[in-house]
Amino acid sequence: MNEELLQYLSDEYMKCVHKEEMLIQRKYELEAEKRKYEESVCFHLEDEKKRQLFSPLYLKDFNYRRDVSYDKFELSESGQDLQKCEVSLKKIEKKKKQLKDFIHSMGQISLKFDELEAQENVTFFPAFDEVVDVTKRAMKDIEIDYDVEKISSNCCMTLHFLSGWKKMFDYFSDALLLSYILINTMIDRNRIIIVVECISQVPLGNQARNGLEKVLSEDFYIQSWNESTFEVNIIIK
Repeated sequence: MNEELLQYLSDEYMKCVHKEEMLIQRKYELEAEKRKYEESVCFHLEDEKKRQLFSPLYLKDFNYRRDVSYDKFELSESGQDLQKCEVSLKKIEKKKKQLKDFIHSMGQISLKFDELEAQENVTFFPAFDEVVDVTKRAMKDIEIDYDVEKISSNCCMTLHFLSGWKKMFDYFSDALLLSYILINTMIDRNRIIIVVECISQVPLGNQARNGLEKVLSEDFYIQSWNESTFEVNIIIK
């Protein structure tokens, strides 16, 4: 799922690059047209100055009805197209930056998970604090709160947990529209319980719940589900 998301983001970035190239080419064409128009206006104004200076009398071949101004181009169809191009280019540049940042963050979280997976007997804390940190950087569009607590536990970080965490947050990113996530941790006897409380921007239906249940790994389960909020608990033994 993570690799598919990265591929999708990369494809979207390249689409932006291709569209940007076409808009830049169109912008150059319109700017050339604008310069040609401004030169025409300049020549006409010079002709008008000469007429007033040397021939105050009526000139037979001079176009007195011609309405010219530098602002006239902005109101024309080409002028409006140029403005639209400039607006579109700004939007594409913003989208490219967001995609680039997201791709970078997703790469960081994958590298961190790979690093933790390669190590043996890594204690769950403070490794989990780093996992949450890279998750927050990868999910910049969602506000994620997590209070780092000094919890003493002999539990170790496992590949099973990392894989389940990645699948859960991939689903959050791909299938849901969340605005806020609160992550809490607690010790219950010899177990660590991670509570992930989520708030959705849109109403949550059974389809969303069923989809989440399908991707949740063992020891990940839905504790509660309401119209706009839900809670996932994770048990670390």
